[in-house]
Amino acid sequence: MPSVRREKADEPFLASLLDSYIDLDETRRRLEARMESDLSLVREAVGEREAEVAGIEQALTATERGFDAGVLSDRQYAKREARLNDELEGAQNALQRARSTPRRVSRRAGG
Repeated sequence: MPSVRREKADEPFLASLLDSYIDLDETRRRLEARMESDLSLVREAVGEREAEVAGIEQALTATERGFDAGVLSDRQYAKREARLNDELEGAQNALQRARSTPRRVSRRAGG
């Protein structure tokens, strides 16, 4: 029996698979829809982290004003400022992670 080149056997087989079992266009549509959904969630998370950072920065400003106005003692101010700075650092780190997520989502999708 004569040998058959692999390409001659594989090409019709792969074409048959693509025609009968694999819908590339539908697969692409599903992947794009999933990526858009993921990116939408990421954008929402970024907005939430930005709001959190802004809220903590406003609280720090209010704390400074309270100290300047004599409403807070040195001890109260130091304690509140330390807590808010810790919260701010954590919120900024979370924001940075959230902002890097769209690149990971795009890379995962091959974009």
